[in-house]
Amino acid sequence: MKNYKFLSVIIVMALCLVAAQSVDAQKKTRNRKRTTKTEKKQTKTTQEKEEVFKSAAHMPSFPGGDAALMAFINKNIHYPQNAYDNDIQGKVIVQFVVKKDGKIGEVKVAHGVDPDLDNEAVRVCKSLPAFSPGRNANGDPVNVWYTLPINFKLHPTVDK
Repeated sequence: MKNYKFLSVIIVMALCLVAAQSVDAQKKTRNRKRTTKTEKKQTKTTQEKEEVFKSAAHMPSFPGGDAALMAFINKNIHYPQNAYDNDIQGKVIVQFVVKKDGKIGEVKVAHGVDPDLDNEAVRVCKSLPAFSPGRNANGDPVNVWYTLPINFKLHPTVDK
């Protein structure tokens, strides 16, 4: 029997990260008065600076929920050939801005594994359809950072 590697990309959604962001946002909202002074980060666009929040009262959501997000990534991600040939695997943590209109803004790798895997994770995130945008305590749409772990894993199999 010969050992063959069977390519399998497993996307692991860290629902606990998304849930933790949402719970953290809810706790912060309860502790605040009517003002919405969440931690914010500035990101430069070519024309102006826009506020980008680390959390919001209502975090952005993918149409159809987390299961639909996982399905989209599974369908659209491609294991880079170089990473496959060199047995490179691991979890890439990607962060991107969900803008006020729900579209994906800046995308960056928060924790990388390999340039090929990192680039593929960024490519897929840039191709995501519009989310339901994050909203502040007043219900106004806001720009929010979204964190998404993507796990690239090769599974060895035995061909009988």
